[in-house]
Amino acid sequence: MTQETPSGERPVVRRPIGVYNANGMIRGELAYWVGAKLGPTHCALCDITHGGIRERSEWVTCRAGLPVTFDTYHLDDQPAKVRTLLKWSNSRGGRRH
Repeated sequence: MTQETPSGERPVVRRPIGVYNANGMIRGELAYWVGAKLGPTHCALCDITHGGIRERSEWVTCRAGLPVTFDTYHLDDQPAKVRTLLKWSNSRGGRRH
C-alpha cells in the first residue's frame, strides 16, 4: 500500500531511514538492554542490526551493499524532519516498534 504525502504526492524512496526504539548514548543503550531482557521493551530494528552489544556482521555487509544510504537514528537524536515524518506515518496507520 502506498500512502500519499501531506501535499498529495506519492512518496519516492530516496534513502531508507530506521529509528531505533531506544535513546542513544550509554544511558539509553543500557536502559533499552535492561528493558529488552526484562520483557517490556522491544525494537525490531535492534533485532535486525544488533546482536548483543555490537552490530551484526551480516547487517554491516547488507547495509554496505545497498544502492542507497541507510541512515539509523535513536529516538533522542533523530532530525526534526524524520520525527515529523514518523508522526505523520504513525497517524496514518504506519507501524512503529
